[in-house]
Amino acid sequence: MGDYAGLLARLNVPKAKVYPALEGKVAIITGAAQGMGKATALLFAEAGASVVLAGVNESGIKDVAAEIEKAGGRAFAVKTDISSSEDVQNMVNRAVAEFGRLDCAVNNAALTPDGAPFTEFDEDYFDRLMSINLKGHQVRDRADAQAGDRGLDRQHLIRRCVLSTRKHGGLHGVQACHCRFDQAGG
Repeated sequence: MGDYAGLLARLNVPKAKVYPALEGKVAIITGAAQGMGKATALLFAEAGASVVLAGVNESGIKDVAAEIEKAGGRAFAVKTDISSSEDVQNMVNRAVAEFGRLDCAVNNAALTPDGAPFTEFDEDYFDRLMSINLKGHQVRDRADAQAGDRGLDRQHLIRRCVLSTRKHGGLHGVQACHCRFDQAGG
């Protein structure tokens, strides 16, 4: 098939716009230090979204933010444990303070089971797994909704979309997309 990108460059074909619906939007991406979260953050930034990078790996999310800013995008990192209501509220408040609103959130943060059979999970490990993979997503979604309900972003918000990713046995994909419309419609 050859070097398609190289051919387009030689022919002076402009690069197609990636996901134009994201241009000018503000997105929180959890678990953004590596893997699917990092790839999502880079893609959103390339599309023109301002990106809030959240995760427990502070050096990792800061590196991704620097990569986005070096490429001309807008991003900042905020260390966040999504199982902590206080951390999540801080993340949402900082996003709104920095960018003025919140349009989209990608729930990517997850604790991957260590491969041990379910019957061998100790209770502390299972509690941490559920706290991040289940409760954490609800805590983050609730904080976003409360930001909108307090009017922090209502005048600008047309639609909020929450994407939750699933990671099971190497299968990756979008679990759900919940969109909320304000009184302006959309």
